Amino acid sequence: MKKQGLFLYFFCLSITLLGQKISERKITRQINKIRAFQGAHIGIKIATLSASKSMADFNAHHYFTPASNIKILTFLGALQTFDSLPALSYFITPSGTLHFTASGYPLLLHPKYPDHELFSFLNQHKNLVYHLPQASPTRLGSGWSWDDQPYYFSAQKSAFPIYGNVTQFYRDSLSKKIVAKPSHFQTQFLSQKNEGFPMSGFSFNGYFNPENLKPNDTLLRPFQTSSKQFVDLLSQATENKVEIDSLPFPKNQIQRVLYTHQEEKLYKALLQDSDNLIAESLLLMIGKTQNDTLNTKKTIDYLKTKWQDDFSDPLVWADGSGVSRYNLLTPTVIVEALQRIYSILGWEKITSLFPAGGVSGTILEYYKEESTPYVFAKTGTLKNNISLSGFLIGKNNRIYVFSVMVSNHTSSNKSVREGIASLIRFFRNKY
Repeated sequence: MKKQGLFLYFFCLSITLLGQKISERKITRQINKIRAFQGAHIGIKIATLSASKSMADFNAHHYFTPASNIKILTFLGALQTFDSLPALSYFITPSGTLHFTASGYPLLLHPKYPDHELFSFLNQHKNLVYHLPQASPTRLGSGWSWDDQPYYFSAQKSAFPIYGNVTQFYRDSLSKKIVAKPSHFQTQFLSQKNEGFPMSGFSFNGYFNPENLKPNDTLLRPFQTSSKQFVDLLSQATENKVEIDSLPFPKNQIQRVLYTHQEEKLYKALLQDSDNLIAESLLLMIGKTQNDTLNTKKTIDYLKTKWQDDFSDPLVWADGSGVSRYNLLTPTVIVEALQRIYSILGWEKITSLFPAGGVSGTILEYYKEESTPYVFAKTGTLKNNISLSGFLIGKNNRIYVFSVMVSNHTSSNKSVREGIASLIRFFRNKY
């Protein structure tokens, strides 16, 4: 009986120790072991699923550049706003003409995540009238870098994105010629032996060398967005007549909303692929639904007012995607946002939508040492700034919410990510 009593005592003691908060001194000692963190600013917050207990704090109320971790706020705003995502509002006249206006929805003919139902709906009407929104969103986000503009991750914002607001270039396997999709852009490019293809009419000035495009490669380049561009591309895709009406969408008409039922596809693109245009579009969709405006700043101001009592630290928030260098968040705010996301979704949905360590998304190459995933988390990367925030399954099989933020590092991204992974393993072994 004595042996059984001692065993039970030490078992309970070990469980208690596993649940203890890790001291800042121990965290500092662990951080100092990671060479990639030298000279950088480190922030850490680990808590239970509810807000009741903090398990680790290190600069948890300091501000960091979150990069794509800002998408966690965008995701929370979308979850609190939508049961189903609205693709467009419309009405049909007795003559069969479809009148429609934008919701900000981004998956029409998207090169990676196309919404076939939406295109089919538009394609079945021979005459379409697109009513312009009262104000179109700015093409670029506040604090975006000009250097980023030629790349897919900086596709311009618009009221109604089409083709993801990018053109695909690839080499035809038979003719060996460069093909543009949509073909609307094909005529804008003339082969230049020395300089390649001029990118005039796009979101930047420059060239790309067609000799660098291999047979299986696809190059994605943002184009200049505009209402006319959207109408021209939609007309070409549907082979139907599409007109622009600058008058506001008539309020005296009985309006219908076409819902997409593509929530899982869009949210996975947001979280697992960290798609920036989808993040920006989601923020615009929230604003359109709540305030009838496609305006990023107004939407952020609305959400900040709505959440003013929900977070421990003020939000310094500039865009939906995290491309902006003006965003600043604390690890505590991110953990609090994740706790709210969990309360809405539950664990099963978390594991299907968030990147899973060693399995999917932007952490596919990390956290592979276990047979089943134990990290479900969103990455964030900008030059000299890397974050990882999400959910951690401890050795005790309990679920914790965490945020690790590294700002102003001078090491390689790979070494910083490996440093974060070593920290996560340290914390997991403590719980």
